[in-house]
Amino acid sequence: MSKVSDDSFISVLEKFYNYLGKSKYVDNDKVYLLHAFKGIENLWIENLKLLKKLNFVLIGEAPLYKDGKSYFYNPDSGATNFFNYKNCEDICGKLISSSKLKNGQRLKKHEMLDKLCYKGFLILDAFPFCFADGYTIVNYRKLKKIDLVFLFNLIKCDFLVEKLTLIFHKNPNVKFGFRYSINQKSIGEEFQKTVTEIGFKNIKNIPSFHEKRNLNSKLIETKFF
Repeated sequence: MSKVSDDSFISVLEKFYNYLGKSKYVDNDKVYLLHAFKGIENLWIENLKLLKKLNFVLIGEAPLYKDGKSYFYNPDSGATNFFNYKNCEDICGKLISSSKLKNGQRLKKHEMLDKLCYKGFLILDAFPFCFADGYTIVNYRKLKKIDLVFLFNLIKCDFLVEKLTLIFHKNPNVKFGFRYSINQKSIGEEFQKTVTEIGFKNIKNIPSFHEKRNLNSKLIETKFF
């Protein structure tokens, strides 16, 4: 479970909404965002505990949550464009389970998570807030680079450093890569500075594996597995 308290979460959120001039929407959005954060943190930490080794960390922007069934590390959600079954097969080999729900379980997703865990592959979202159209007034697509850098520096100490420290203890030599080139361009410099301060080794020019709107998972497999 995350060490971030409800008060700390809401305090950082309020600072960002105030910065954007959207303070009047905090009370409405914080209920959904805090609920999403707690559910997602538990799933992420439980997955991290299962990793016997760690070779590669794919950096995402923020978790997809919405109705509570869309987060990547929810074993009963389907795959998404962020990381799909084909991406997993490029890295881990063929998946043999059905993608249909069976007795409330999505067996193919369970198999995918198991294989990624065995390979030492981890997804880390840079931001903890699940902003989304229809759920919050703020949407990442509408934020400028200056806004994202401001948000990154707001969440870095209370949220990101805790997770990166857990990753560091797994493997200080782990390699990182961004899922989306737009995140590499907006917060790449800040992220690289942060992991260097924590003590990760051989961190320089963290690449993006975004190619024509898709994830170049074959290149990830070639470089890190």
